[in-house]
Amino acid sequence: KWWSAVSPEWSDTRDMTLKILQKEAELEEIVRLVGPESLPEDDKLILLAARMIREDFLMQSAYHPVDTYTTPQRAHMMLSTIMKFYELAQEMSTSGTLVSNIASSKTLQRISRMKDVPNEDFDKYVRGIRSEIEESMEVQEGEI
Repeated sequence: KWWSAVSPEWSDTRDMTLKILQKEAELEEIVRLVGPESLPEDDKLILLAARMIREDFLMQSAYHPVDTYTTPQRAHMMLSTIMKFYELAQEMSTSGTLVSNIASSKTLQRISRMKDVPNEDFDKYVRGIRSEIEESMEVQEGEI
């Protein structure tokens, strides 16, 4: 199986991604009726994660020199970084941080630019983002 060669976590990452997108589909009707503001924070977080998956991972630009073609390894690194951020965001939300504050974080902004980073700089860029996420998780664990 090709995905095993990419990463042993590929299946788990993909499954988590699909669950988030399925939950978003379930929430769409509620959002249409009452608006996203009326949702509980954990549902708002699902919508944020789904938006990140759609815009920062699934959407590709055919005219961008880097984003036109993505290797499976790069795709896995991108998706697993988004999922790692989602895990951190869940912890932050559980400890009282509003999703609106999470959505405006600099780390999220860096994740959204990840797909445009040239291949030769990509590993370093992603390591930097993951380091930020790990540091934030350590701070969160110290506060809980």
